[in-house]
Amino acid sequence: MRRGGDGAAPTKSALALGFAGVVLVVSAQFVAGAEVRLSILYLVPIALVTWFFGHWQGLWVALSSTLAFFGTEVAFDRPYDPPALRSLNVSVHLAVYAAAALSLAGLKTMLRRRQELIGNLNEALAERKASQRELEAKARELAQSNAELEQYAHVVAHDLKSPLVAIGGYLQLLARRQGEGLEPDAAECVAHAMAGARRMEALIDDLLVYSTVGAGDASLEETDAGAALDRVLEDLGGTIEACGAVVTRDPLPVVRARKGQVDQLFQNLVANALKFRGNDAPRIHVSARHRDDEWVFAVRDNGIGIAPEHAEEIFGMFKRLPTGADVPGTGIGLAICRKIVEGHGGRIWVESVPGKGTTFFFALPVVAPARTPLP
Repeated sequence: MRRGGDGAAPTKSALALGFAGVVLVVSAQFVAGAEVRLSILYLVPIALVTWFFGHWQGLWVALSSTLAFFGTEVAFDRPYDPPALRSLNVSVHLAVYAAAALSLAGLKTMLRRRQELIGNLNEALAERKASQRELEAKARELAQSNAELEQYAHVVAHDLKSPLVAIGGYLQLLARRQGEGLEPDAAECVAHAMAGARRMEALIDDLLVYSTVGAGDASLEETDAGAALDRVLEDLGGTIEACGAVVTRDPLPVVRARKGQVDQLFQNLVANALKFRGNDAPRIHVSARHRDDEWVFAVRDNGIGIAPEHAEEIFGMFKRLPTGADVPGTGIGLAICRKIVEGHGGRIWVESVPGKGTTFFFALPVVAPARTPLP
């Protein structure tokens, strides 16, 4: 049975090439004469056969070359002292020829594997480029979709708020014109209707904020968290003064965030602390610390607290604490906070003891060296 490649038996082509090469070397040896040894030329047919037919065929030619070398040694009757050196010389040549065949076969295998690896890398690179182009196309489609969604949300919010404003205006006009002439039941109905219109208007505004968080310009910019908190406290100044709250803070860092979204975070968290207060005047403290590769902010209050079973669900849409009191709000504020934080690659969580206060934490990654303003 004859096998090509690296098979154990040489093929006719390998035998022919090897035999021709050995014959040429032997002929050259006889032409050169006994004074010249051409044993190194046997490496040529060994190399050719090994490269084109495989290492087994190369070993066959190596053995043939050794026998041919031994034959020329006997034919020229070269003297050896002691005679055993001839056997040693032949053995050394056989070892060299076999090693040359195996080394060349190993080199060819290594080159073939290298070519396969390069081919695989080229295929992977081509696939990656195709995936990148597809991803870029999807990103453009997503950006366009987000822009359209934001525009649609503004249009819908305007269309929904317009009739609410009209309803509220007519109710106010009715109450003003009728004045004390309205019966108690009618006056109560008007008041409930006006309150419902205001709540619906607030809900539409919050839904608009939630739908547009992360849309539009996604660029990050340096944002002074301390200045953002100051702006929020100024906006909430009336509520803070009305309930006798005291808000304190540590020096806050400059972070990289989307414009206005740090303000939105503080707005919702501080407003929650003011709304869900206990019998004592609210005490709110805002702090931040650098941990590993993120800034961890904390907004601590002394309010009514949150039961452990509600610690996760309060970040969902329309989730409100069962306080038993009529606390204003739409139940979207913390969902907006979560969307903002996670949109920056961060996380938000709460730690609380019912009746003893709550601390909201949110962590923003340090995507660039941040600096802390002096106190």
